[in-house]
Amino acid sequence: MLDGNPSQEDIKKARQVIEDLQLAELDNFFRQACLDANVAEIDQIDRSATVIYPIILPERLAVIVSAPGKPIGYYRGEAGN
Repeated sequence: MLDGNPSQEDIKKARQVIEDLQLAELDNFFRQACLDANVAEIDQIDRSATVIYPIILPERLAVIVSAPGKPIGYYRGEAGN
């Protein structure tokens, strides 16, 4: 995802990594794997939902957008000095 035009497969992998990290953070916060039984992607629960995944990096902001009926999108902007 370092290049400006990642493939759909790379974007989907990045989205999965973000979701996995969020679950790990919740498990760590609650000190147990309390969410293992009911894990589901939001866009599968509510098919009208648009899901936005911000990725904040020191030199830029990247955003993955999953909208109904559209290919998963990737947008990035350079950070100002």
